[in-house]
Amino acid sequence: MLIALLTSGCAGSSEPAPQPPDPAEAGFPVTVEHGLGTTVVPSPPRRIVAIGGNDGDALFALGLTPVAVLGNQSPSGITPWLAGRIDPAKTTVMRPGAGIDLERIAAFQPDLILAGSVPSIAADYDKLSRIAPTVSYVHGVLSDTWQERLRLTAHAVGALPRAEQIITDTERRIAGVPDRIPGLRGRSISIAWANQPGSLAVVGGDNNTTNLLRALDLKVAPGLRDIQSTTLPNAANSLSPEQWSRLDADIALVAANNPGLAESVRTSPLISKLPAVKRGTYQDIDLNVVSALRVPSALNVTWVIDQITPTLTRAAAAG
Repeated sequence: MLIALLTSGCAGSSEPAPQPPDPAEAGFPVTVEHGLGTTVVPSPPRRIVAIGGNDGDALFALGLTPVAVLGNQSPSGITPWLAGRIDPAKTTVMRPGAGIDLERIAAFQPDLILAGSVPSIAADYDKLSRIAPTVSYVHGVLSDTWQERLRLTAHAVGALPRAEQIITDTERRIAGVPDRIPGLRGRSISIAWANQPGSLAVVGGDNNTTNLLRALDLKVAPGLRDIQSTTLPNAANSLSPEQWSRLDADIALVAANNPGLAESVRTSPLISKLPAVKRGTYQDIDLNVVSALRVPSALNVTWVIDQITPTLTRAAAAG
């Protein structure tokens, strides 16, 4: 799930993308303090390249059009929450690859590079900065909250007032979910996914995923609360089949990378006995849902809530 790698997708547009920041919001040049130093953006950027996993989300949320954005591994390369927002004539969707392609990035002639969730950014930052002003993260790779990510991006593009309004509106919607679903508050939830037979990846502890769950007034499954990654904050931990009972919770969301694997997990001895399966609050989810839960962004956080709301509603009604 740690996507940091750039190879080309479709051809980039030769014309600058439209929609620069409004002059009233700009105030350029701006000086951006971030985790790898200080970046000066001299003028409103018009050719932005987003090479971090959800940096493009922040730009599209702000109403800006990057010339290039990192895609995912789906056939289209476009996440569901970006569907309909990307115009291929204006934005190149770069495919995940084996490393940062500096020549490819330079070919876009960027005037700003966003690289907030690139695992190799510390090693590549100086090289990228020689191409264009480059902004990394606030705290670390995959450590920033979606609010911090949006504010940092908005600062670089001169759109902080817009960002604050988006944050206010989105936080209000998140906080309103348990109000709209009586009985949801305090329910426990587990999230897991399978990339191969015989192992489930899970997150617990304290990270952006559990922060989002708490904002929804949900609790992490008791069996997962002590699981804390010792590497990246949102890195997963693996459970072998004999540990799968640790997913026991009011709500269980489980993904797999193919339908056959999903079926084998759901019918496995320990999973099939989970009360959530009998209550109908075990939900097969796809990996896009997992991705949004693990790395919430200004765009995907409301999308993912919509995806899991039917199961949340059933859990609230289960008594």
